[in-house]
Amino acid sequence: MEAIQPRHDKTTLEQLEFPRILEKLASHLSTSYGSDQLKQLEPDVQVETVRRRLEEVREMMALLQSGEVIPLGGLSDIRPLLQKTRPAEAYLEGEELLEIQHHLQMMGEIHLFFRKHQEAAPGLYFYARGIHGHKNIVSEIQRTVDSSGEVVDHASPELRDIRRQIRHLESEQKRVLQQMLKKYAEYSQDEIVTLRDGRMVLGIQQQWVSRVNGIVHGTSASGATVFIEPMETLQISNRIQSLRIEERKEVIKILRFLTDLIRQVRDDIYYGIENIGYLDVLLAKARLALELKAEIPRVREDGPIRLKNARHPLLILKMGHQHVVPLSVTLGEDFVTLVITGPNAGGKTVSIKTIGLLMLMVQYGMPIPAEADSEIPLLPQILVDIGDRQSIEQDLSTFSAHVVRMREILERADARTLVLIDEIGTGTDPREGAALAISILQYLTRRKVFTIATTHHGELKAFAHQEAGVENASMEFDLETLQPTYRLRVGVPGSSYAFEIARRYGLPDWIIQRAREVVGQEKDQLEKLVLELEKRIQQLEKQQLELSIRLTEAEGLRQLYQNQVETLKREKAALRQKAAREAAELVQQARATIEKLVQEIRQTQAEKSRIKMARQTLEQLQAEMETIATGEPETGESPPMDLRPGDRVWIESLREEGEVLTPVDDKGKVRVQVGHVKLNIEVHQLRRLERPAEAPRTFQRAATLKAGMSQPAVKPELDVRGMDAIEAVEATDHYLTQAINAGWDEVRIIHGKGTGVLRQRINEFLARDRRVLEKRLGRWGEGDTGVTIVKLKK
Repeated sequence: MEAIQPRHDKTTLEQLEFPRILEKLASHLSTSYGSDQLKQLEPDVQVETVRRRLEEVREMMALLQSGEVIPLGGLSDIRPLLQKTRPAEAYLEGEELLEIQHHLQMMGEIHLFFRKHQEAAPGLYFYARGIHGHKNIVSEIQRTVDSSGEVVDHASPELRDIRRQIRHLESEQKRVLQQMLKKYAEYSQDEIVTLRDGRMVLGIQQQWVSRVNGIVHGTSASGATVFIEPMETLQISNRIQSLRIEERKEVIKILRFLTDLIRQVRDDIYYGIENIGYLDVLLAKARLALELKAEIPRVREDGPIRLKNARHPLLILKMGHQHVVPLSVTLGEDFVTLVITGPNAGGKTVSIKTIGLLMLMVQYGMPIPAEADSEIPLLPQILVDIGDRQSIEQDLSTFSAHVVRMREILERADARTLVLIDEIGTGTDPREGAALAISILQYLTRRKVFTIATTHHGELKAFAHQEAGVENASMEFDLETLQPTYRLRVGVPGSSYAFEIARRYGLPDWIIQRAREVVGQEKDQLEKLVLELEKRIQQLEKQQLELSIRLTEAEGLRQLYQNQVETLKREKAALRQKAAREAAELVQQARATIEKLVQEIRQTQAEKSRIKMARQTLEQLQAEMETIATGEPETGESPPMDLRPGDRVWIESLREEGEVLTPVDDKGKVRVQVGHVKLNIEVHQLRRLERPAEAPRTFQRAATLKAGMSQPAVKPELDVRGMDAIEAVEATDHYLTQAINAGWDEVRIIHGKGTGVLRQRINEFLARDRRVLEKRLGRWGEGDTGVTIVKLKK
């Protein structure tokens, strides 16, 4: 079966501003190879392909979050040099060979890096396997060419012999020239020997040229000095020049040999460069995803679009993640068409652009700034009509241009298409425009086309309310401040708030009143109804927020109680076992003591003093047994009289220590901090602690009969989920000391996946800590990227 290909047109990409996303992606690239691969990047709607691409980005993100430095920087483009080696007789110069050598060394480092992390990043290692460093070629170049790009003497015996002869002749030449310099000292200009056209010459004053026997090689710029090669050195110079020619021939022979080595693996190097480009694009995607705080959504072939807390990526880059209002929407489940209304500058256009842009990013293998449980169907077509499409060249008005685009959309749209229309039916008579809009949306809805349209037409609100498969939505507007909140609300029609905004900006009341009369009483009542509905919704949302907070507190309390009950059950079982062991030991000791006393009484023939001592010993044993039987701990606590904030208390029902936050209220309760949870607890359940709280000491008296008490065991894992970054690092620091003292060689730090902040901060700390031998992210079955495995030094 032929694979379905995406059919997004240029208009869609431009109006959704996807080229700006690619520009930002390009800014994160490290190599020119990545730039070329990015230009070839295409969308895909095959589920397995898109999932694989996203998984590769996730692996790269995990490496970055663990503090690893991906070795893709510092690579120059050697493709022109490889192209130069194509002719059979071509050769590269020494400097060019050094560039190839450096590049091959970097390719080797890239391969080794990803091989080291192949268990955590198998998708990335797939590309790295095609990148080879060719150590034999690197070694040969290093042996033959020095750091300045010159071929070294020992590159071949012939070259070594030629250069030895040249050095000998040059030394002889200098000796003879020094003699000539003394001979012609009275005629020389500066008494120096210089090089001219590869020949050693003397600088003779112009008027004494005829006195020197030699060959003229030119004059100085002023003409005052003539450069003459004495006849006495001519033969030596000729021999040196001849040897220089032989030297160059031998050097070229060596360079050709090295070039031929490169030529033999040229295709493999090209393949490695291509894979480096793939890895560079994945690295850029990962860097951008971390900058956007993006997640990998669930990808499906079809089904509804379900976005949770999605944000526009370009707005995040401009304003920061925390300043962009998220939107949540589901399309294709209860309805396939969504009609969004609301005031101007309220965020309608941004909302539909966000949805379209995130759909595109997923098809290009990019994580999106939305929650990870968002669901994205891979739709082959996204058709968009956004903005003013007026065209002077084509003699089209705004309305005409929109109509032309609508015709294209209606011709191409099917059940696997997302259509985004901004201000549908605008640019003409409002009634006629609304009628056209209803007709278009009705046609798309009945063809099951995913459609989102924005509008100011009131008629479309009624249409969305009545038509099956269509739903209203609106952009929230704060009625107190008369400012948009940019929150999308599905199921509620919106108002344009024209009269309210006009009043806020100072338009006279009589103008606004007259406008209401012109609109008509029926429409005015409808707008008032929408406003009243808006007020009630906002009130309900505030109440819902308060209830959500209380529910969260109750859930935290329930979880705390449940954990404590489980802990108490485990402690109870352990205490029973411990009591049984200790009781058995005491019985055995008592028997031994009684037998010893009986033996002593018999040996002393029952002296009164020995009988009295035996009776006292038995009474002491009986007292110890009674103490163990009661199991009452020595608490050292005092009644909770007038508790104050800051007092430390023991909560008997939880078997936990806490800190008082508020004075006792009129209901006899105080607010207590227990760990990360704040609870309201009745005073009679508390005991003030006069010293640091101790665990229940049942059987502690009996335990003293043994050698000593064992210290609580240090577990081989630490859970820092729920802490902030500073708390997590401090807890990890303290825990490592405990783990080393307890004798653990390997421990687990559980930080969770979440936004990746804890994972990044903890890995940065571990990378600097001298107690850590090595660290890595968890593998499948160990907790994946939500866990860091740490090996400790002895």
